[in-house]
Amino acid sequence: MISKKDLICYLKNDWHLVKSDAFIKCLVNPLSKMFNVTLKQFDFEDLLQQKEKIIIFLFIPTFLDNQECRTYITQNSNMNRYFWVPMWDWIHVWGVKEWEMIPKNMGIICFCYKLYLFLKQIKRLRVLYLKFYHRPYDPVSYDHGVVLAYWNRTNLYSKEFLIELCKNLRATRFLYLDKLDPDYEKRFELPEKIENTKVVVYKNWANSEEYQHILSESNVFLCPRNVEGVGLSFIEQFSRGSVCFSVDHATMNEYIKHKCNGYLFSNLETNDVNWSEVRNLNLKKVSKQVRKDANIGYRIWVLYHQQRLFSFILQDVSHV
Repeated sequence: MISKKDLICYLKNDWHLVKSDAFIKCLVNPLSKMFNVTLKQFDFEDLLQQKEKIIIFLFIPTFLDNQECRTYITQNSNMNRYFWVPMWDWIHVWGVKEWEMIPKNMGIICFCYKLYLFLKQIKRLRVLYLKFYHRPYDPVSYDHGVVLAYWNRTNLYSKEFLIELCKNLRATRFLYLDKLDPDYEKRFELPEKIENTKVVVYKNWANSEEYQHILSESNVFLCPRNVEGVGLSFIEQFSRGSVCFSVDHATMNEYIKHKCNGYLFSNLETNDVNWSEVRNLNLKKVSKQVRKDANIGYRIWVLYHQQRLFSFILQDVSHV
């Protein structure tokens, strides 16, 4: 039996260690099939002790923040065992100059196709594109009418927009998860009822399981952010067959096909939205297409993209 190689995934802070399981679901869990994976907060002194282990930097480019770390990796250019998973929502403002700072021996793993196309233009970079799909959940139900869910993370939508959306979807309930990301301030309160829509506000939830339990009661989901690195929040809803409404940006528009398996807003100004189009959308029909696409996508993720991930890493470290 071939022993597994040791692999460490470094994070800049503890957000994805204790509050979000996004990287665990889309990267750590599949990698665990082939490697002995340890997920930990980054520390340069700890990195120096990992002489023969595969290293993956998640989210923030810690090796750029730390000059010692960047120099260390660059000087070990003959050891192609370093990988980085950049997030589109954080680095979409980068230009070629910033990318030229990346050590030549750094493998890039990206979950955003728009980012992948940009990086392919930088010939010296080794880049892998992955399209993640979550394991299918139990399908949504419309037995209790249209139930809209939205986690207000960044104040993306105005109060007026949310009210109009509830009205035009003819929602029976609006599950409003009112918990902003750090550095965002609360802007408004919603009424307890919007015409025939009961507004149910959640201020907190204990863990991912409780969060999923809340969302399992919905069948329509409003994507929470303007751009995403992976987009686990809507991908999980996609796997239920929820109809996702979103701004027309990556990574959402890499999964959502307008009016086919979801809805994309080109403009979030309330007066500029085609509300009659929203009102006339056949949600049950769209939901069936979502479920079909999610099931196919998950099979492709397991049988194709995960295998490419293993090959990408193992090929580079085969000589280490």
